[in-house]
Amino acid sequence: MPIPSLRIRPNDWGFARLEPLTKREVRTLAQGRIQPADAPPIISQRNQGTGFDEVACGPTCMVMAGLAWGIIPRTASVRTAIMAAGRWGSTGHAGTTLEGLGEIGEGMGIDFEQRPHVSAAGVRDFLALGAHVVARGNGYALPWSDPPTEPDAFSGHVVYIVGEDDAGRFIVHDPYVTDGEPRHLTAEQLERFGAERDFRDRPFIMGVAKLQPGVECRRYLHGR
Repeated sequence: MPIPSLRIRPNDWGFARLEPLTKREVRTLAQGRIQPADAPPIISQRNQGTGFDEVACGPTCMVMAGLAWGIIPRTASVRTAIMAAGRWGSTGHAGTTLEGLGEIGEGMGIDFEQRPHVSAAGVRDFLALGAHVVARGNGYALPWSDPPTEPDAFSGHVVYIVGEDDAGRFIVHDPYVTDGEPRHLTAEQLERFGAERDFRDRPFIMGVAKLQPGVECRRYLHGR
C-alpha cells in the first residue's frame, strides 16, 4: 500500500487562540511552516471501479492533496488511494462528512484546519498561507453542472481549490469532471455553491497542507 498509514501530531497554523488573530498575525505565524505544494493532477472520481465512485468526491479531493504534497507517490494506483481514503473517512451512500474528511487527513498525514462555512474570504485566507482548500457545497450550483429543472435542487459535492487566476477567479479541480481540465469560480459563484441550506451535512471549507518537518503545535477544529 503506497500511502503511509499514520496518525499525525495535532497541529495548528495559528488560526485559533483566545483572542482572534488578525490576518497579518495569521500569516506571520504560518510563515515557513507550510511546505510548498506541487500542482496536483485533476483526478476524476468516476469510472475508478471503487464501488462508491458516485459519492467519492471527498476521498478523491484528499487524494489530490496527498499528491500535491508528495504524501502519495505519483506512481501510486489512484483507485487504491481513493479506496483507502474512503475507508478512513467512512464514506457512505451520502458521501463523506466533515468529520470523515478529518479522519482521512489524519490517516494520510495531511495537516488541516476546518471551518464550518464556505466564503471567498475564508478560502483566500487558506490560499494566502500556501494551503489548498477542500470545499463542500451544492454541486448543482456549479456553473458547469447539469442541474435538474426543479427549483432549489441540491446535491452535496466536494471540490478541490488550488489557487486564483489573474482575474481573481478560484481555480477548481472538480473530481466529477472527466476531461482533466480545471474549472473557475468567481467569489459570487463560490458563495452560491456554499450557500447555507437545510441538509444533513453542512457546507464547509477545509484548508489542507503539509507542514515543514519538526513543526509542532496544536490543531483546533472550528465549528465543533
